[in-house]
Amino acid sequence: MKKLDENLNPSQNNVEITESIDVPQTNHALGININYTNTGKAIQTVKNNSGETEVRVNQERFASPELAERSAVEEIGFLQKTREVLEKDPKAYLQARNKKGLLGALKLAGIGKIKMQSPQLANRIERVNPNFPSVKQEFYYACSQYLLTGSIPNNVSEAIQASLKSLKSKGGKNALDFIASGNFSLKRMADMYEKYIVPALEQAKKLSIEEGQTSGDEYRPQTGLEEGEAMDEGQIENKVEPFYGGYYRGRAYRYDPRQLQIVEDSTSKQTFSPEIGEDIENLKKYTFTGVFDPNRENILHLPYKALPLPESLNIQEDQQEAEGVIKSLKTRVFGGQKGKWQIMRDARGVFSLESPNIVSTKTPFSFEFVLHQAEDNRLNDNPVATDLEALGGNIDDETNTFLAETQLQSHLFPEQVAQKVVQFVRKKFKYPEDQNVMNEMNSLYAESGANIMQTICSHGIADCHWSNIFAGELIKRLGVAQRIPAGFYVQKDPRFDFAALAGTGHAWSEV
Repeated sequence: MKKLDENLNPSQNNVEITESIDVPQTNHALGININYTNTGKAIQTVKNNSGETEVRVNQERFASPELAERSAVEEIGFLQKTREVLEKDPKAYLQARNKKGLLGALKLAGIGKIKMQSPQLANRIERVNPNFPSVKQEFYYACSQYLLTGSIPNNVSEAIQASLKSLKSKGGKNALDFIASGNFSLKRMADMYEKYIVPALEQAKKLSIEEGQTSGDEYRPQTGLEEGEAMDEGQIENKVEPFYGGYYRGRAYRYDPRQLQIVEDSTSKQTFSPEIGEDIENLKKYTFTGVFDPNRENILHLPYKALPLPESLNIQEDQQEAEGVIKSLKTRVFGGQKGKWQIMRDARGVFSLESPNIVSTKTPFSFEFVLHQAEDNRLNDNPVATDLEALGGNIDDETNTFLAETQLQSHLFPEQVAQKVVQFVRKKFKYPEDQNVMNEMNSLYAESGANIMQTICSHGIADCHWSNIFAGELIKRLGVAQRIPAGFYVQKDPRFDFAALAGTGHAWSEV
């Protein structure tokens, strides 16, 4: 997911809003002074006029004075832990200096040092409740909070909580505890960071929605199956192997109050003919296998950064002979070949498969793709009118208050605005209890028209689609472009070695 326009102002006001920033009370920690300024880098370590080391913090770069204070204190913990290692055993530092996990381990150990040497200060900074512009920052906040409080925070996403719970525990302690304890060699600490913490972060990235997941975004069986009934492999027409989980993106949609329904947005598209560099050969290849249906548009749901390789496109055409015998012919064709099958891409980065020839039967196909960010598959389109225009209509007092408070925080970046909205929506709505409730909800909301926002507020339930429509409206009212892609969130089915692109579709937000 990406930010649509870095220059968008998160405030809807036409006048500049200035907000006074009070200087935090903590001016030193663990023997190092903190100097709060309004210029320069967010945080830097410098020598002052007296030749003493100090941490300089540009408080204008932080969402709140409390967050600026916390960041400064954590930086001091890192500095003092590093100084301790260098003074105690410089050889150990030299042996570990090339370890990728060294800096991360020292930062965690620094937080452990703060907790041990200054419990009162640790208690002060753990009360800070920041917003998270990225999964990575939310993950590191959760790690820090765990070390300060001894428990996994409940104000982070379920994906982050799950990733921390996955850390192996020994005697009630996990890798975070061991690294922060300072009872291991620096090399061992760095190794533990690489072995346990880095994979936990990657797991969080895969599970997380990165600016847009809602609490209702969970796996549901394919339409037509009863709750809990296993999906038959024969019913899965589209799959990716080897397995790759996460979000598979399709076309964006929105609620149209005039048509009283959810509609998909379509844009112009062209044949996808990327420039394939030599470095692609060294990347892991995934095979997308599907069935072309001549009675509908054939959207290719693919992960973010997926780069299809058109030359790998393989079509199995079934041709019926006069006697009614079906004869299969596998023909390897090239993307863009005139009069034949083509992989297409529209202006919003959505892939599809088309054949200029008339095809009357369902046709199996396959192609390969790699995960590689290139100019040809970059999501670089500018927001269109529907990404910016709010639906309007009344909302409840709680939501009005939230919008008013958020509008005053003019220093927030678009991603931060979106994340605040997501957290608000998560807490506000419940997921439908069963299919009957969901059907009633869909009918009620679709028929609400211009009253859609008030209806959702009053009803209090929403699945991933309606909660993202609600969140998207709030984001747009706050002056940030937003759209809702639909697709699949794929999790591993232990019966299969592939990713099954089947079941109820899901939705999330892009800003």
